[in-house]
Amino acid sequence: MESISITSIPSDTTKILPCRKGDILAWVQDSSSIWTSQSKYEILDLWVMNDGATVLLSNRFEDIPEWFPLTPTMVGGLRNCRKMVEKLNSGYVPNSYGLDIDSLENSWKVNVWNYVIWSGENRPDITDCKGILGIFRFETGSLVLNQDRSNNELGEDSSRNYDRVLTSQRGDEIKGAFDFIVSQGKARKYAEEWKLG
Repeated sequence: MESISITSIPSDTTKILPCRKGDILAWVQDSSSIWTSQSKYEILDLWVMNDGATVLLSNRFEDIPEWFPLTPTMVGGLRNCRKMVEKLNSGYVPNSYGLDIDSLENSWKVNVWNYVIWSGENRPDITDCKGILGIFRFETGSLVLNQDRSNNELGEDSSRNYDRVLTSQRGDEIKGAFDFIVSQGKARKYAEEWKLG
């Protein structure tokens, strides 16, 4: 997998991934302690996508949908903090929908030096490398939002279906990309708590 590359997601960045049926996204994190020399990468979650779904990767306050339960304590970075203050001063009520951010199945709060692997069929406009459409490394806390309105194929508790997904052809591609991430070594940045930006 020498020709696979990693796309860095720095601060003040938003990307949209147009998905097709059968695409898989995997969230990968180094869960080792900052004090250890060995990495401990693991897949935290998987999504199997449907046709027409899009996935938002963003650490820009203004690009997060209005319905998302973002509160002032979840915002980091000078630019995002200023945007939050402006919005609060204009009457914004954080989490006015009463949603619990940690129970939202369509969102990942990816932290510094987390990865998202995107696997799928070849696209004319995306260079495919053995079924891997992208590997994204986050340089700051970001949100990954699955904007598919229908249920994804993994069902309500996707963790119970990892084996089924990871034994498919897409699963082999995800494993190859995971091994590539592991070969990059231990995470070089850490954050104690998640903040957007």
